[in-house]
Amino acid sequence: LGDASEREMVCIDRQIGRNPDHSYVGRYYVPKTYARIALAVTNLFEPAEAGATPDFLTVQVPEADEIAIRVLPESGVTAVLGSDYSGEAKKSFLRLFMRRTKEAGGLGLHAGSKRVTLENDADELQDVGQVFLGLSATGKSTLTAHGLWLDEPESATMLQDDVCALLPDGTVAGSEGNGLYIKTIGLDRDEQPAMYDAATHESAILENVAVDAAGTVDFDSGEHTTNGRAVIRREHLSSAGEDIDLDRVDQVFFITRNPVMPPVAKLSPEEAAVAFMLGESIQTSAGDPSKAGESIRVVGTNPFIIGSEGAEGNRFRDLIADLDLDCFVLN
Repeated sequence: LGDASEREMVCIDRQIGRNPDHSYVGRYYVPKTYARIALAVTNLFEPAEAGATPDFLTVQVPEADEIAIRVLPESGVTAVLGSDYSGEAKKSFLRLFMRRTKEAGGLGLHAGSKRVTLENDADELQDVGQVFLGLSATGKSTLTAHGLWLDEPESATMLQDDVCALLPDGTVAGSEGNGLYIKTIGLDRDEQPAMYDAATHESAILENVAVDAAGTVDFDSGEHTTNGRAVIRREHLSSAGEDIDLDRVDQVFFITRNPVMPPVAKLSPEEAAVAFMLGESIQTSAGDPSKAGESIRVVGTNPFIIGSEGAEGNRFRDLIADLDLDCFVLN
């Protein structure tokens, strides 16, 4: 990190999560010339309390000679070298957030969460908590933000779209309190109106997105990369709730894309544990653009696991059994 000591740096402190027992302070450094990344982090995470001691520390040096992500899990330190991708700053904190959750007896999930309020057979309103596991760009944000065509008093509320903490008591703690980091390639106003409006609001921060000389944004263009991104504010997404934590999870969905599988299928606890370990999906441009569309397997659809993947699978199996959760594969 010698490069960092020779540059004028921007430093920000942000809070990861709101749950009193599962929230952390992340301190982030980046050279002033790349302050836009600090702005993205600011719009994703809420401010930390003044004077708080950081639990996590990230230093990002895009101009470093090597490309590497170096993580020291025990000390909570991450060095992001040779990359100016905002996703590396964000995930540096979320990777450690998930690890701390595991140490506390829960499980960090690369997943979105939502609360669906429905009328039951007795005409009473009942909340259903849902969690959607999936690789980046396979539909977590789209599914968690979808209103499900419900009319009042029924509703669907997005709580979190990327990383959650499944806790032993059945609650799900969110991580990002200010915004969402969404995929923009192919973003369509007709199919995803709420997401489109938030991504075209003046508060949105665009990354890897094509913009012509007149300032017109083209979400369909892969001119720079097909991993176009936008940081959008929660308050500009109509389906986003004020909460980021889920009081109780009832259903877990594994998002996959496989032409030989049914659109949706309920899984037994044993099948759900297998689905977690297989992590069947397809590669997207958010992972390796050169292999987009190819079949891929990632345990827990979570490429940010620190430690034993088998231990993650066993923890998942135990939690869904203890909490008596309904699990599904969603194709």
